[in-house]
This record gives sequence, C-alpha cells and structure tokens, in this order.
Amino acid sequence: MKLGILGGTFDPIHNGHLAIAKRTYEELNLDKILFTPSCAPPHKVDKNIVDYPYRMAMIEIALKDYPHFQPSDFDFTPGATSYTKHLIESCQLVYPRAEIYFIIGGDQLTKLHTWYEIEWLFKQLRFAAFYRPGTEIDLSNLTPYLDRIVQIEMEPIAVSSEQIRDRLRGGLSVERMLPANVLDFIQKQGLYRKI
Repeated sequence: MKLGILGGTFDPIHNGHLAIAKRTYEELNLDKILFTPSCAPPHKVDKNIVDYPYRMAMIEIALKDYPHFQPSDFDFTPGATSYTKHLIESCQLVYPRAEIYFIIGGDQLTKLHTWYEIEWLFKQLRFAAFYRPGTEIDLSNLTPYLDRIVQIEMEPIAVSSEQIRDRLRGGLSVERMLPANVLDFIQKQGLYRKI
C-alpha cells in the first residue's frame, strides 16, 4: 500500500489542503491519504489553537466526498508534544507494510534537518514536498537524503488558515476558501469569533 500522510494544525482545514492532497494522490498514485491534525504542535506552543475535537470534526466534514482521504488521530497525544516520529510509529502499528509519503510544503525542506529524529524518519518514509514552479530550494543540509525526497511542482493556493481566521474575526467573507459544509460548522459552533 502507498500511503500519504498530510499533517498540520488544520485550524481550520481549507481548500489549499484539499488541493495539495488531490495533487499528491494523483502524482504519486497513492492508495490513501490520511489527514492527521496535530494535537500539540511544538512550533505553536504559545498559539491559541482551536481544541482538537473541533479541528478533527472539521476534517471529517471536509473529507466526506473524498473516499481516498481519511481523517486520522495518529497524532493525538494529549499532554505531550506532537512529533512526527510518534505519528509515524502509530501509523506503522496499523499499516506495518505501507510505503509512507509524508506531505510537506517546500519551504519546510530548509528546516527538515532540524526535525526531531529526522534520520529515523528518513529511514521510515519519503517526503513529498510541494514548491512553486521556478523556485530554487537549498537542499545542502539534506544531501544524504535526496533520494528520500520527492519534489512536486504546484502553483500555490492563495489561502491559509490564518487568513481565514482573521477574515472570520473581521466579519469578512471566506467563501471559496474552504468547503461550505466546514464553514457551516464553524458558524454553528461559534469558532473564530472576535477576541
């Protein structure tokens, strides 16, 4: 089985996430992509993040029409920092023979060498990294692992979770930035209101 994993805060999930997943699924001929929201991301310790159950619910709603995309709680680690290593270990218990592709933005490649247990990660999986056409990325810190990185060109989607949160707090429209059923959930739950 060829398995993709798209991790992130998903606060909230949006059309950019879905576009990246669609492109990866087709480009790498994957069997399935798991959307795994971070429980306690180490790079966002001081950020005000919507509670995990709401973020997971939004993912479940967004993926209803995508049979090959699946919500996953492999990164649900209450009381502990969410590291990719732990996510992959949880994944391997369920999919022990899967060929894993961890999906990231091309900008993350320059920081990849600083990730927790990165050498172990490169032995367990390959990274599928998205980057803007014509962009040059410095991979000098990753020279020993270049065969474990698949680079995929894609025009960037002009949407971010932060932008959506800011617009919602400002009372501005976010139509076409995220699935309509997710927006409906956000409004019903009163998420991302003015602080």
